[in-house]
Amino acid sequence: MSLSSEAAIGIGFAGFLGCCLCLILGILLRRHRSRQRIAVTSIKQLQHLFSSMDTDRSGCVDTSEFIAGFRMPDDMYTASLVTMMDADDNGHITFHEMVECIARFHGCTTTHAFAFTLLDARATGAVPKAKVQMVLRGVLVAVLRERAKLKFSEKYNTKQVMNFMKDMREGMTIEDFEHLEMRFPGAFGGVAIIW
Repeated sequence: MSLSSEAAIGIGFAGFLGCCLCLILGILLRRHRSRQRIAVTSIKQLQHLFSSMDTDRSGCVDTSEFIAGFRMPDDMYTASLVTMMDADDNGHITFHEMVECIARFHGCTTTHAFAFTLLDARATGAVPKAKVQMVLRGVLVAVLRERAKLKFSEKYNTKQVMNFMKDMREGMTIEDFEHLEMRFPGAFGGVAIIW
């Protein structure tokens, strides 16, 4: 796969998640009296969204229904998102699993925290370095192009980011993501569309 294809896949994935998560988070999560609460009307809207994807009326959404419901490509990024949502690994997403997955993103106040949460699909506290490198190779081309248009003073390229990551641990933590973002501002900018 060429770098431009990887960038297109990464951008397509970011676009999907942007639509999906922002819509769902916007519907689902609201502040009320300084405590997090899910409004009854929001739950009904989310249930309606879930029901519209459940075309076979099984009460669960499988990968094909999820892909069709959000008009997503059938690729590794979509598979990763389905894996994140499918908490019991049975190949189907229940409404409860969908709500729990969405709630994991609440409180992500930075792009690197959002990227970490997204890539740590099973909430283990670590993301394989190879997975981070693959994702960054896919989105950095577009991120760097946008940064150049906006005339950001920090200049770096994909090779510099990959070289910097060589000395990082194999299981990258949230602190590693923060360190990477501090060294290469905007590196996780591909998730800014989502966040």
